[in-house]
Amino acid sequence: MQEQRNHWWLLAVCGVLNAALWAACSFMQAPDGSFVWRHAAVRGTAELLGQLALASGAGTVVAAVWRRERRAGWPLMGNGLALIALGLLFLGVAGGRVSFRAIAGLLVVMAISMGVRMLTTTGEQSRGRASRWVNRLACAGAISFAAAFLWMKPVPETHSEILWIGSYFGYQAACLFWLAWRARGSHAPQHGDWTVGPTAATGQV
Repeated sequence: MQEQRNHWWLLAVCGVLNAALWAACSFMQAPDGSFVWRHAAVRGTAELLGQLALASGAGTVVAAVWRRERRAGWPLMGNGLALIALGLLFLGVAGGRVSFRAIAGLLVVMAISMGVRMLTTTGEQSRGRASRWVNRLACAGAISFAAAFLWMKPVPETHSEILWIGSYFGYQAACLFWLAWRARGSHAPQHGDWTVGPTAATGQV
């Protein structure tokens, strides 16, 4: 039981890395040193995104392997592997120029896998109506992002696709924080619960 909840901190770390990806995609540094809303792609952005994506993807895969519930672990595994592949593309492993369709395809895989993971969370022991609504909204968000990336065409003048990618990473960070919170408290004793049986009699934990 302890093993099933030990991975919560790893999910939280992955959430932080995805939040960093959101920030890197959404903001850029102006000549005066201030940070402004991103309106152009600058040198070094792809390398930073690649490093963050690799770290987050590796952490997500480890968190998926750590879980005993394989039904819940497989969607996380798919999400992490797609994120690792995205990181390698950003780092130029596949060549200096990468088609946006390849990037969008990996983002679709990530969105669908995260939606499936949130759907399996809905089927797990629920903490109330609010918890179920959060999971359903997350599933709806996954479907919306997947559809958007399927139909999206890059606009070189505005680089709006970078902002969309950043928005997705913000969504995924929120999902990972939610999963970490649930994993941390999934087996915590509830208020008013009594410890009974041999454990209570012997004082063992």
